[in-house]
Amino acid sequence: EIAWASDNKTVFYILQDDALRSYRLMRHALGTDPARDALVYEEADELYSMGIDRSDSGKFIFLGIGSKTTSEYRVIPADRPEAEPTVLFAREKGIEYGVDHQGDFFYILTNENAKNFKLLRAPVADPAKTNWTEVIAHDPATHLTGFDVFQHHLVVNQRTNGQQRIRVLDTRDGQ
Repeated sequence: EIAWASDNKTVFYILQDDALRSYRLMRHALGTDPARDALVYEEADELYSMGIDRSDSGKFIFLGIGSKTTSEYRVIPADRPEAEPTVLFAREKGIEYGVDHQGDFFYILTNENAKNFKLLRAPVADPAKTNWTEVIAHDPATHLTGFDVFQHHLVVNQRTNGQQRIRVLDTRDGQ
C-alpha cells in the first residue's frame, strides 16, 4: 500500500514481515537512495497489521492499525510528510474505527457503545473524545457498514432489515 504526500515527492509505503503481516510504515523521497528511507512507525504486536490511506480531502495520511476486533488510527498532515504520526484514536480492546476528513472535521464510524456502529464527527483542531458529536446515532435495527465524504455530503452505507441502503447527508444542514 502507498499514499502520496502533498509535495508530490514523498511517498509512504508499508512493508510486510516474513508472515506477510503489514508492520512497518516507511517514507521515501523521490530521487533519494531507497536504502535511506525513513522508518515512520513499526507495529510490534503480532496481532495487529496496518494499512495506509490518504483522506478523501487529500489533507491527511491515515495509518490504520488493526486486529480482528480492535483498531487504532494515527494521522500525518499530507502537507507535512516529515511530521511524526500522532494518535487520532488509540486502540481499546473491542473498539473499531473508520475515519475520513471533510473541512474542519474528522468523521468517525465506530462501534464504541454501538454494536451496529454510529457515525460521529470531531473537530480537526481538537479531536479528543470529549469533542465528538453524533451525526448518526446507533440503531439496533440498522448496521452502518461504511461511509464516503464529499465536499458537502456524506454517503453512508447501511443494512436495515437485511437490505443494503444508502443514506446521503448534507453536512451543511444535516438533512
